[in-house]
Amino acid sequence: MVTPINKHPGEIDRPAERSAHESVGKALARLALFLAALATLVIGYVVYDRMRAASVDRACQTVVRGDTKEQVHLRAGEPTATRNCGADGYYPGGKQADVEPRCSREYWYSTEYFGGGWLIWFDDSGRVIDTAHLSSP
Repeated sequence: MVTPINKHPGEIDRPAERSAHESVGKALARLALFLAALATLVIGYVVYDRMRAASVDRACQTVVRGDTKEQVHLRAGEPTATRNCGADGYYPGGKQADVEPRCSREYWYSTEYFGGGWLIWFDDSGRVIDTAHLSSP
């Protein structure tokens, strides 16, 4: 019996089996690379979002009664959402009808995943009449 080069006596050449092992190894390497890239993206987004939230939080802390919408935009950027005041019938001072000056616009700046952020209320002339910091427990 002649032994092929680089073969041990009694070893049988199984190219299909070797090819299957190589394919599985390549697939696992691709999966690991994909998962590492995905984890990098998720971690990057979380870090970015926390930095953005901290920046918005610092900016909203400087907003005071009498500031204009433009001043708020310059400090805190675009709000997460805006709506007319009284959409739910309430304002920090009580029912909308009981508050002077009347609230006409509400800005929401989100700084947390679960409802934390800032509410800023404006009157008809576009000036801040009140702010509130909200946070989840």
